[in-house]
Amino acid sequence: TVFSVPVQNGVKKALSAAPILDILYPTKIDGDEPYTVETSFDLLHAPISAGEQVGTASLVQNGTVLATVPIAACESADTADLSYYLRKTVLAFFG
Repeated sequence: TVFSVPVQNGVKKALSAAPILDILYPTKIDGDEPYTVETSFDLLHAPISAGEQVGTASLVQNGTVLATVPIAACESADTADLSYYLRKTVLAFFG
């Protein structure tokens, strides 16, 4: 699963992120309660590097967390600072 996570002060307004591992958990067919996946994301401020942990995903059954894995950024997000806006303006003018 790939998530879109908002980024503050970034060149990109959001970046893609995904769990770094799969959660494999055995199930029984005869009456097991269903599983849910709960995600939690950090409040992200640019810059963010690809591979940086940005949240967690947890497998939950009956209110019990069975497994948790980190969610990492799939891409980088640079800071939208003054130099970014100057470059963008100059490129638009001369581009």
